[in-house]
Parts: sequence; structure tokens; C-alpha cells
Amino acid sequence: MRLYSRKMLFPHRYKHSISCFHQWIVFLITIFVRVQCVTSLSDNLMWNITSNPVKFGNTAELSCYIFNYDTTCTDELRQWIGGIQYTSLCQNMICSDGTKYQVKLKTACSYTLMITVPRIKHKNMSLTGGFIDIHVSMEDVFPSPKCHALLAEKNITNSLLLITSKKEYFYDVDLQVNHPIHICEGNATIYCYLGKEEVVVLNEYIDDCSDIATGNCIFSGDQVAAIIAGVVVAVISICIGVFLCWKKTRRNDANEDKPSAPLGPMSIYNITDSSADIEWQAPEHDGGGPVEQYQIQYRLANTPTWKEAGNVDSTTYNFSVKNLKEYQDYYFRVTAINNKGPGFPLESGDPVKLSDKPSAPVGPMSISNITDSSVYIEWQASTMDGGAPVEQYQIQYRLANTPTWEGAGYC
Repeated sequence: MRLYSRKMLFPHRYKHSISCFHQWIVFLITIFVRVQCVTSLSDNLMWNITSNPVKFGNTAELSCYIFNYDTTCTDELRQWIGGIQYTSLCQNMICSDGTKYQVKLKTACSYTLMITVPRIKHKNMSLTGGFIDIHVSMEDVFPSPKCHALLAEKNITNSLLLITSKKEYFYDVDLQVNHPIHICEGNATIYCYLGKEEVVVLNEYIDDCSDIATGNCIFSGDQVAAIIAGVVVAVISICIGVFLCWKKTRRNDANEDKPSAPLGPMSIYNITDSSADIEWQAPEHDGGGPVEQYQIQYRLANTPTWKEAGNVDSTTYNFSVKNLKEYQDYYFRVTAINNKGPGFPLESGDPVKLSDKPSAPVGPMSISNITDSSVYIEWQASTMDGGAPVEQYQIQYRLANTPTWEGAGYC
């Protein structure tokens, strides 16, 4: 038994490119999972990834087609082999691990393997003693993630502990948050970047003021039975008074607080080897006093220290950050300031690498019109041109089992 393969030629008349995301899929399926379709026919079969792109937590589908001239394919032995030990995963319609692998027969000659890998194996959130505790465990994650935490739209990533441990080719990830909570309602959110893919790991709504406000003023049944009625009434009255006072303070803070964060997402454009232009929108709430100016800051991705870039007046919503270093990754943030001081900042999402070269074309790549010697592929223009218009795109290809890229042409 052997796997049938065809060498694919790429004529110049077709649009084509190889996107980063498609490279990851081919790399993971062919190298990490190492799956092959085999049959009793020696040469007449071909397999490919039909679930393109493969996304976090979704089922991956590998499709195998048998080229049988009478189109019955009923007498052929069909088998998927692969995994770390390169053993039989499924033979005909029976799989060794039914919780992870399934097969379906679309037609007599089309044999599809579906691979399901659990991702989030545990998550829990609780409110205790004025703190929010979050614990999330994930398994079989690739690549190593970069994660952020929000509480009622406020960035609390500084309270997020990220622990990763490598297991063969993948990572087990443990996320822990312990942060003071001063709200009655809002969303607790944790999101991670796996490469360029953003995945929401947790998004839970909080609506439980009693746990926050009363703290240790909750008594067990035995304790209440042991306390006389007068003491119980006094304790309950004190707890209610603290709760009402806290609610009133929160309402006053909402009216007299500093400005909210400027509205995003932040737009970053005109990126060169030493500068970048950013743009934002006015905050939704000015905190009871008009916004007087905006403060712009930046920092290197590998340092926690923010540096001043400049200030603009309240009617200006863009700024050009200059004197930056080429090939460095930067974060940017903008803060509205009124007569009470600076409010909450709006921060950029992914780090921005300064370069006079364009960014990768936008995917996912569209692949169609597949023949025995050619494919037709399409992509979208790069989001960052490096400060000058893109003149052309270079197209390359390689066999899945070789690391060498070969030129196919320009367009």
C-alpha cells in the first residue's frame, strides 16, 4: 500500500500565493498528526484537507477519493493510518478511538476522516471576599498563546497568570486570574492569540452584588441558631447599610469619574521603519467634565514601561508617532484627560512591527479549479504597505514533504 501523489505545476497566468494560515494547516496535519489514506488500490487515490481553514476547537476533515473506473469502489479496503506511532486510526467505518476520530462515506469512492480534539477541559469563575477568581485549563494548544483579560471592559491582564507546559508537539495551558472586584455587573473575558487567530476562552456575565457587598456577613444555619434575634437583626441591618452605601458611592463615581477609554479599535496605518500613524474616536463618557486633551504613549513589546509620544487637543483624533526603531514590536495607547485627570486608556491589540516592507497578504487563501497539474488561488491585499505602494506579489510553492520553496512567478 502506498500514498498516491501528484506533482503540481503553477502556470503564470493564475493568481496564486501561499498564506501563512494555510502553511500552518499543512504543517500540523502532515508533520504533527501524520495522517495518510491507504487502500488496496496501489496508485489510484488522493487525499486533501476539506475543512480549510481549520479553526480552534473545530473538527478537522481529511477527505480521501479513490479513482475507480467503474465508480463503485465497493470491494476496496479503506484505512486511515497516522498519529504519533503511525498506526491504524480507522479501517473502513470503524475507528480505534471513537471519541476523537469518526469516518463518513459521502459516496462509494469518497472516504472522509473527521478529527475532533478537546481544547478547553476546565473553566471556573467565583466571587469570594471582594475578589474574582478565574481558572481555565486548555490542552493540545498550538502555538503557545498570548492571552489578555478584561473585567467590565477594563484591562486586567496584569492580574492574569499564564502557565504553559509543552507536551510533545503541543502545549497544555493554565490561566488564572485573581483580581479585586468593585462592580455589580459586567463581563469577565479572557481572550488569547494563537498566532494571528483570536480565540475567546471565557466570556461570563457577572450579576451578583450580594457576594461582593456583604463579604463575610453570611452566616451558616448553626451560627444563626446560636445568635439571639436582636444580634441577627443588627448584623443584617449593618450589611444592608453597607450595601446601600456602596451602591450610592458607585452611582456618584459613575457621574463624577474620569473619562472612559477612547472608542476603538485603534487604527494603525502608514507604518514605516521609524514611525506609525494612529487614529481613535472620542470616549463615550467624559466623566462629568469636557475632555481637554489626549495623551499618546508607546512601549516596546518586551518592556512594561510606557513612554510619552505627545499630546493633542480634544478635537484631534490622530497622531503620528515618530523616532521609533526599525524591526521592533510596539504597542500604542491613547488616554483622554479632563479637569479630574487622565481616564482609562485605549490600547492597540497586536504588537506592530516597524518595517518599510509590506505585511503578509490577508487570508484565508481561496483555492479552486484543482486539476492534475494546476490550481487557481486568490488572496487579499496586504493591510500594511510599509510606507510605499505594493508593486507586485511573489508566488512560490513546495511539496508538503520538503522544506524547499520554488518560484512560480509574479503578478
